[in-house]
Parts: sequence; structure tokens; C-alpha cells
Amino acid sequence: MAYHHLKSVLDRANGRFTSFLVKDNSRVGLSAYSAKVDSATPKTVVITDTNGAGTKRIPRANVLIAQVGSESFYRA
Repeated sequence: MAYHHLKSVLDRANGRFTSFLVKDNSRVGLSAYSAKVDSATPKTVVITDTNGAGTKRIPRANVLIAQVGSESFYRA
């Protein structure tokens, strides 16, 4: 199911792995993470990346896609 709000997907994560596509300053401009959500505030999401990048603090405005199970968020 697709949601219009990132909070809807983060609430359904419940400790499960979540896939993120994030806009950042890398060479390509996008980074993909498979991570567990540690916490979320109105401005940021804190994740622990399972591929060795460690803990990341990501501004919510930079999250383009978040997907956990069949639930997904896509920024328009």
C-alpha cells in the first residue's frame, strides 16, 4: 500500500528492515540504505544501516522512498 506521509511507513516498521532511497551529496546524488529505524523526529529520521555505514541522521525532506514490507512512501 502506498502512503502519502513518511510517518505512516515509519510507524509500521516495528523493528523490521526498511529500504530507503535518500537524496544526498554523493557523486550520484542518491544513496540506498537497508536499515532499521532507530527514531524519528518531525525533522529527521535516525537509522542504523545494515551494510556497514553505521548510524545515519537523515533529514525527512531528503527521504525520497521508504519501503517496509508491502507499505511504501514515495515523495512526489
